Amino acid sequence: PLCSSPCGATASGEGSSSRKTMPPQIPFDWREDETSLIFVLSTPGVKAKNLSVAICDVYVKVNLPLALFEVDLLHEIDPEHPKTRCRVSPNKVTVTLQKRVPQIWDEFRAAGAKADLRVRRQAALDALEQREAERLQKRKDFKEEMLKQGEHAQWRLDSQNRETIEKWEQEEKEKWEEEVYRSFDSATGDLLESERRDDLDALDVVSSEVQPPLDQEVEETSEPQVVKPEEPIWSEEDLADTEEYVPDVRDNPGKIGLRFTERPRPGVPVRDRGRKPAPFPKEAPKTELPPMLAGDEREEDENDPVWLKDKGDQLMVRGDYTGAYNAYTEALKLASNARCFANRALTSLYLGNFEQCLEDCNRSIQILDFRNKPRNGELHHSADPEDEKVRARVEIRMGVAFLWLGAFKKAEAHFEKALGTEGLDAEEIKQVRQDLERVQSAYRALKVKDQADQSLRQGDEEAVEKALELYGQADHTTKQECAVVMANRCLAHLQTSQLQQCLEDASMALMALKRWPVARAVKAPKRPTRLDPPYLDDPTFVHPDKQNQGEREWLMKHNGGNAKELPGLPDEYEWIKDVAEKNENAWIAVKKRMSKVTFDAIKRATAELQDALYTRQPEVIRQQMEVAKDQNKVGEGPSSKAILQAEDYAKKLEDYAKEQEAQREHEEEELQKEATEVDLKEALVPSRAGRSQAGFASSHPLQRSRKRLFVKILLRRARAYELLGQRDESMEDLRAVLKVEPENREAQQRCAMLQQQLNPLQEDVTETDPALPTPEQPETVGPEGPPEERLTGQGPAGPSEMEQDEDEDEGVDHASTSQLISSAAEYIQRGDYASALQIYSYARRTCRSWESPVVELKVLSNTSLCLQNLRGRLPELVQACNDTLRRIREIREDGWEDELFLLRIEAACLSRRGSAFEQQRKKEESAEDALRVKELLGRIAEVESVS
Repeated sequence: PLCSSPCGATASGEGSSSRKTMPPQIPFDWREDETSLIFVLSTPGVKAKNLSVAICDVYVKVNLPLALFEVDLLHEIDPEHPKTRCRVSPNKVTVTLQKRVPQIWDEFRAAGAKADLRVRRQAALDALEQREAERLQKRKDFKEEMLKQGEHAQWRLDSQNRETIEKWEQEEKEKWEEEVYRSFDSATGDLLESERRDDLDALDVVSSEVQPPLDQEVEETSEPQVVKPEEPIWSEEDLADTEEYVPDVRDNPGKIGLRFTERPRPGVPVRDRGRKPAPFPKEAPKTELPPMLAGDEREEDENDPVWLKDKGDQLMVRGDYTGAYNAYTEALKLASNARCFANRALTSLYLGNFEQCLEDCNRSIQILDFRNKPRNGELHHSADPEDEKVRARVEIRMGVAFLWLGAFKKAEAHFEKALGTEGLDAEEIKQVRQDLERVQSAYRALKVKDQADQSLRQGDEEAVEKALELYGQADHTTKQECAVVMANRCLAHLQTSQLQQCLEDASMALMALKRWPVARAVKAPKRPTRLDPPYLDDPTFVHPDKQNQGEREWLMKHNGGNAKELPGLPDEYEWIKDVAEKNENAWIAVKKRMSKVTFDAIKRATAELQDALYTRQPEVIRQQMEVAKDQNKVGEGPSSKAILQAEDYAKKLEDYAKEQEAQREHEEEELQKEATEVDLKEALVPSRAGRSQAGFASSHPLQRSRKRLFVKILLRRARAYELLGQRDESMEDLRAVLKVEPENREAQQRCAMLQQQLNPLQEDVTETDPALPTPEQPETVGPEGPPEERLTGQGPAGPSEMEQDEDEDEGVDHASTSQLISSAAEYIQRGDYASALQIYSYARRTCRSWESPVVELKVLSNTSLCLQNLRGRLPELVQACNDTLRRIREIREDGWEDELFLLRIEAACLSRRGSAFEQQRKKEESAEDALRVKELLGRIAEVESVS
């Protein structure tokens, strides 16, 4: 609607008595639509310099020297909107206001009490003043920033000029120094004779060129002048009576200090120095390389966490995992960092400290979560891509740690979390998915193998055949990658006298064992290959610097003829009259002007092709290129140059993918070659430094499991060779076992027996102790190698039930009970409680009658002691203590006389059971056991005092 008010006073509806002292109101018209409100003020002869305008949220004021226009608006406007402006014309002033909320007002003035309107107006003016102050401050900051950039540019230019001049001076100095030094003999330091003659000749030439004065006559002489040779000024006779003058040594005046004026801000012109600090360090390193390649060579500073973290990375690349762990630890003492925790977790994984690895991974994830957590009142923002990469690798390392600990479900959960992050590229996602599938198949095979183990323990022929069938199913599930399944099937074939199948399973198990993960030096990060998509040519865009006002792009000119006789042109050009020429028949071929529809279609098609390039998928790019070519046929597609750019980029992506695939195939070939050529016998021999040749430390749980499984496979294969009559092959396997485990008694006994069979005439045969069952630990691996499943879920230090029964079923002559107990005691003294527990469990199963109750109670008590020192065995510890206490009660009922021994064993078992109850948060049971232990200690003291 259009409304007009010829006079502001009449439109306002206010009395004239209150306006007598006020300046006259400016006549105006106004109109509105849903988005804007426009006032047109009638101001003849107005000039912009005499006009004062204030536009606020709810108040507008236009002030002239002798007139005034002001209005309190009904609703709010947006004074910062680009379309809110005031335009000054010769006879009018147009004020355009953009509404904050689109709507029709019908009335522009606000109604209300004068006091309320005055307060509302003052608040709007204060807000305007604040916005103006902020705008001025931004302008001031921008000016200072531009000045600072100018200083930096001038400093850089002066520095380059100074370096160039210094380089020229140095080259000139070196040139003349070389010229001077070449004139002297390097041995004696005297001037060379040739140089002296050249100097004399030059002197003669100069003297001959000197002409005498005109007023003097030159005497002509018939005789040529003879140049006398140089004679010394002093003869040897004159110098005979002289002495060399040597001045006296001056007194030491002390330290002499010379002060030089320090140049403020070197490299910056004097006019720009002032009192500000230098924009760059004075000791900045000079290099011709770009900043990306020059690097940041910091001085060694052990108090700098960044330097310590970089030092740890370098040690990781060199394979020094212990040194890297120490460097990361020192860095974390100074500052907490998610990447440093993640790297230390990797070193702990390689060193076999799985609990520390999991703890560091959790700390790293906590830091990342805290960093990405929005503050109060802040919107949720997307995570940093680099943080997502760290999170993905931390989840993978936690999955590997849980896998090597035997927790398959937790390992699967963390692998799935890694796949749920955005920090993995396409190839890494593919690799992690493959590893996840292998872990899941290993977990399924574990259940089948447990059934096979139970059948094998029964010992009858039918049960063994069923076990072989189940082992075959488990081997098929793991795709013949599980060395444990093959080793147990080898044992089953050995028990059923299927010796050839036993040898085949043993060879296959050894090949699978070669593919177990080994610690390799971490590769140094490569410089990333940037394959950023190009910016496509856009025919709808012309750069402002290349755009000429009012000119059009033309192709050719033509003089004469009419429109029908003009030559043909490409589709995008047309002929028009050339008004710049005087000839009426002058034509010029200019580019056609695109319609709005065509313009938008080309722009949209170019944007779609550009979006296809951002996907970095050659298939998607080529599919969009075909669409663009079809659009070009109707003149609404991207330019030909843009399509060529897309073609080149797609080809570049395909070439890069081929290079990556070739590199991966080469790495796979290297790994397969390494697995084929590796010698397990040499790799598992502990080195003097305590590090195995395969990369893991000898004490690493994975390396210990690998070593024990290797020994078991060789012992079974040696037994099969022996039954087949191939004593040499059997002896070779036994010697390999002794090289890996020199104290293996079973291998010693068999070697002695085979030596006796091979040398029957030998009189003295060294008798060896009977063989002992070799304590073993279950085998686990991570995503880097085949997912070998654990035999039980007892952790890396726990024994496996299958391996315990294997020793029982192998038909080997074992030692007596006393020898078993003494061997277990040696393991306890060395701190290997897992191996000692295995021997005690074996003794309890195989021994039908004990020599005395003392021996039986010692075995039961030491079993609980071993369980107490192993993690995660609390239920078994409570059961072992209960068995020991039950046996003590039975022995008391039989009338055992040594009450002191029984009291001590009972007190020890109650103390261990109370500690287990305390860890299980069973307060009442723990308190009862503690009171009982106090009573027993009192009784022990009484019995000892009486005895």
